[in-house]
This record gives sequence, C-alpha cells and structure tokens, in this order.
Amino acid sequence: MTHQQIDKILIANRGEIAVRIIQTARRLNIQTVAVYAHGDRDSAHVALADEALSLGEGSVSHTYLNLDRLKAAIQRSQADALHPGYGFLSESPALARLCRELKIKFIGPTPEAIERMGDKIRARHTAQEAQIPVLQAATGTVEEILAQKQSLRYPLLVKASAGGGGKGMRIVNHKKDLEEGLRSAARESKKFFANPAVYVETYIPDARHLEVQVLADHHGNRIHLWERECSLQRRYQKVIEEAPSPTANNALRKALTDSALKLAKAINYTSAGTVEFLTDRDNNHYFLEMNTRIQVEHPVTEMITGIDLVEQQIRIAQDMPLSYTQEQIPLDGHAIEARLYAEDPGNNYLPAPGPLEDIHFPEMAGVRTDHALKENDYISADYDPMIAKVSAHGESRQQATSRLVKALKNTTFTGTQTNLELLGELLQSLDFRHNNLSTQYLERETPCLMKQLRARKNTLNPALLVAAYVFKTLYREKPTPAINNTHTWQSIGYWRIRPSITVQLGKNTYTVQIQKENNHYLLHMGQHTISGLCTRRVDNDYMITMDHKSYTFKFIEKPGHQFIIKHNGYYYLLQRPDLLQPSEHLPPEDMFSGNGSPGVISPLHGRVISVNRNTRDTVLRGDPLVIIESMKTENVVRAPATGEIINIFVSPGDRVEAGKVLMELKEGSPKMAKSKNK
Repeated sequence: MTHQQIDKILIANRGEIAVRIIQTARRLNIQTVAVYAHGDRDSAHVALADEALSLGEGSVSHTYLNLDRLKAAIQRSQADALHPGYGFLSESPALARLCRELKIKFIGPTPEAIERMGDKIRARHTAQEAQIPVLQAATGTVEEILAQKQSLRYPLLVKASAGGGGKGMRIVNHKKDLEEGLRSAARESKKFFANPAVYVETYIPDARHLEVQVLADHHGNRIHLWERECSLQRRYQKVIEEAPSPTANNALRKALTDSALKLAKAINYTSAGTVEFLTDRDNNHYFLEMNTRIQVEHPVTEMITGIDLVEQQIRIAQDMPLSYTQEQIPLDGHAIEARLYAEDPGNNYLPAPGPLEDIHFPEMAGVRTDHALKENDYISADYDPMIAKVSAHGESRQQATSRLVKALKNTTFTGTQTNLELLGELLQSLDFRHNNLSTQYLERETPCLMKQLRARKNTLNPALLVAAYVFKTLYREKPTPAINNTHTWQSIGYWRIRPSITVQLGKNTYTVQIQKENNHYLLHMGQHTISGLCTRRVDNDYMITMDHKSYTFKFIEKPGHQFIIKHNGYYYLLQRPDLLQPSEHLPPEDMFSGNGSPGVISPLHGRVISVNRNTRDTVLRGDPLVIIESMKTENVVRAPATGEIINIFVSPGDRVEAGKVLMELKEGSPKMAKSKNK
C-alpha cells in the first residue's frame, strides 16, 4: 500500500510537547522545524530542532496564535507537515484548513471534525445522536439562559462552548449567582477562544473524570487504547492522571470504550483523539467533550501499551493504516503522571511565574520525565503554569505510586514556588491509596493536605537542620589530615575568629557554639549538643553523620546568605543573619503609600485585564478591585479593608510585578462604605 511520506515537520508549539514531538520525529528520521516567539529564542525546543524560525516579538496572540506568521513560517521552511501539539492552535479548524490550503499534512484530524467537536454544544448534539449519554443542559445566549434560571436545577456548571483546559468554567450553586457566572465565563471564553458562547449543564458533585484514548486511520480502522482517570484537578485542570482508571470495573470500561468508538465513527474521526466522560457514584457515564489532539497525559497510555502515540499520529497523516488491531493492544500494569506547576498550593494555587533554578530530575527504572527546562530558565506569566511532567509505571498501582513518590522526592526545583511537595503529599495520602477521590477532591482537601505536609516536614528536629548546615560548612572538599590536625583547623580560620555563629530557620534563631573533638565536631545549641561530621559530597548531596545516624542533605546557596536545604523531598529555608549587612536587615517593602493609606498589592506577576473601581469609590473588605491574568488564569485582587479609593496606579493592559501597589485605599468604617458589588 502506498503512502505519502513526510520528510519535514513544522511544530506549531513550544515547551515540552515540542520537545516530545522532536524526539519521535528524530527516531523516524524526519526533520523538524521549531517556531518561537522572541522570548523563547534560547528554549530547549529551538535548540533540539533541525531548523528554527522566529515568529517575532509580541504577545502570544501575535506569535504562536498568529495564523499569518505561522503561514509565513510554513512557506519559508518548506515543511510538508505540521504538528500542532496541544494547546495554542491545536484544535483550530482554521489552522487545519491553512495546511490544506498550503497542501501540507496536518498531523491531526480534519478541520470538519475539529469544528464539530470544538463547539461543545454541537458536540453534545452529536453524542446524543450517537446514543451516548449526556447531562441535562440549557443552551442559548446569556439572556436566554438567564430567562430559564427559575426552572433550572442547581448546582450547575457553566461551560464555554469553545476551547478547553478548564477555561470558561464556573460552578453556580444558587440562582442568584447565575448571571455573574455566565458573564464571567463568557468573558474568559471570548478572551481565550474568541467565542463568548456558553451553556450550562447539571453539575455532578463528587464526579469522576474518565477518558478514552482513540486512534483512527483513513481506512476505516478505529481502536481504543483503554481509559485514563484524571479526577484530581484544580481549576478544572488536571494534576494527577492514571491509566488504567482505578475506578473502572470491566462493565464501565466496556461502556466507556464502546461510547468513545461510536463517537469517533459518527464523525468519521482520524488521528489520535480523546473522548472524555464524567461518571457518578453509580458508575453511570456521561459524555463531556472530545479533545481532537494529543493530550498532556498521553505518557501514561504509552507506558501501559508500549505504543508511541505521536508516531501513530504521523503514520495516520501519511495515509498508513493503524499498526495494531484492537486485540493487539496490551494493558500492561499501571502508570501515573504528576504535573509540576509553577504555583503556590498554600495560597489557592496562585500562579508563580519567575526564575527556575537548580533543576534536577532523577533517572530511575520505570520513571519518565517530560520537560523542556534548562538551568536558570524564567517561567513566563504568558503561558500555562505547567513546567514538567513526571510519570511512573509499575506492575500495580501501588508500585507505580511508590516509584512516583520516590522520583518526586529526588526531583529538585528552586527559584519560584511549585507544587512539588504537595504532589508527594497527595500521592502518600490515605485517600489516594484507597481511591477516595473526585473532581472536587483537591479544591476541598488542599488545606488539609497542606497542614499534613507541614506536619510531616516538621517531624525532622530543626536543630538537626541547623547542625547539618554547620557540618556542611565545615566540610573540606579535598582530603585533609585528621580533623584534630592544627593545619586543618587553621585552614578554616573563620571558625577560629568566630567559633559561635547564628542561624535562622523559620521564625527561630539558633546560636551555635562549635567545638572540635578528635575526629568530629560538637555543636552546642542551648540545651542541644549534636556530635557529627560531614563525611562526603556527591554533586550537591552531602552525607552527614549526626549522633551516629546518617542523613543526606542537598544545599542550594541563595543571595543574602540564604540556603535552601532539601531533605527527604522537603525544602527548608535557612539564613545567616550574623553575616548580613545592615541594609539587608531592612524589612520587606512597606505595603503602604507615602501618606499612610493602605495599598492594594499585586500578589503575583501578570497583566491587568480589568480595573473594577474608580477613584473616590467606597468599597467593602473583600470586594473585587482588579483582575490580573497570569499563566492563563484570572486572579481577583480584593479590597484588604473597607474604605475609599484615593488613587489608582494601573490600567488594563499594564504589566505588574508581585508586590506592586495597584491602588491606594483610605480606611473607613463599614457604615460609611457601600459596596458597589451589591
């Protein structure tokens, strides 16, 4: 059978998915072309590709989402195929049609299939016609849906008709909140997908999110590659994914896979795609949507089947038949993927763009890491907060979990805040172990998980952390005479001048007296005396013996005589206040303006998209004042106190840094302030 050979693929994406596509293309001896915004010129995908073409400067809408610039890049590259990855324009029928116009292969489905599934209202109707269960819904304009609010059953889920990735979704528990939910979702949908259409459907509390991976070629062959479960989410974006689902029994698995293949047949689907479902407590399943692209969580399916999904996409685009029949698809063991996000789980998952330092991923059996990071990368506020994926495979769910926990403990990120520690805590929780999970689990249980995380971190005696720092400081990189040799002591003469040092850990300050004792040191900290020695160093890992027990610590030096100490997967910040200059002892920037009025402070880096108040307005504590977009997420900055707005220092479109004063507020009593939000 003849097929249309692909020799060069342009990848209309960035980050880890671009790197992932390059890896498969290289194995297949296919050349690759990277495209990049000016800020990404030094990125990993640019360095790995055979060629790289600039999309110029500007925002995402002017670069990766700009069809005209992509068209010029395709023509310049003379590529004969385009892979859209996920996100950006991966589900854009316009991009697929552009490839058709330029007579190159679009490595994905037809624009007609994308269009049909891209509109969720139309996709629901298609599923109903194929006799696939769907949830009850109300459609129409915002005004038409509001006209039905008395008859709707709550809670409801407001959903954008276009797009995905959790954008344009709101839970509405009461009819009084329906208008705000509809208009907020419509605004977000218009911004991200250029389509403000929304609809509402029945919300299932404690639902499970299951999905089926399908492959279909141009010869009428369609197969599934089992199901995944993605119930652990925050802001409707997935955090942990598993394959197969620990929830699905044989009956549910068959119902899900049958429904997925029926839908693929109904729309004459080709390429890789994922049909997503919600299930209730009784294992009833309901069609949710179809993603007409490769998905972020595809590694877990690859791990249990041994099938390279990107390779299959390329084969299908070349008009080749599927490499497998349904009976040949293995289901080997269990795989779990954890998404690493630049965000602060302890602060409502606030996005945390910023520098990323000291990156380390372990190489372990059964563990796979997908990323496009390099030392001293800056995590931009312009893109999704996901920075890497760590996946583990095992013969059982228990073994896969154990491997993933160990891999995460041996993964290092510093610089900006990430969810790395929370992922470990989540995977070790009893609820995860016993599969007591749902799509609302993380939203509900994160405070408890963070409390457990802090308690687990605090099981290590803080005096041992302080002692570990001192022993590491006393350690000599090169072999030296015995520790009681005078030359050794003199070579670290600092300690002869100052045998007492001060170390701050958290809110506590420790004064440490150092005493040399034969072949070890004694450290005196108030009532504590710790005997020990740093015995050896491997990279940044120090092996330290304290009170006849061995420990491993990683030390990362930061500005201002600070050290991050990592032990058993947890991070601790330590500082040497006795070495600081007077200027370094100053408190953080005052949160008040010059005349003593409290400031409304930006909690993060991002772009102002809305200023909801004017000067002289009176507000109540908690009223929404400014909306800042960061990492594709809208973040509402609320009034810190009741009072009157004196000054406004930002406008829509402004870039702001964390800590910037957005507004000046003159405090007043609740009686004098009437909320504009009422």
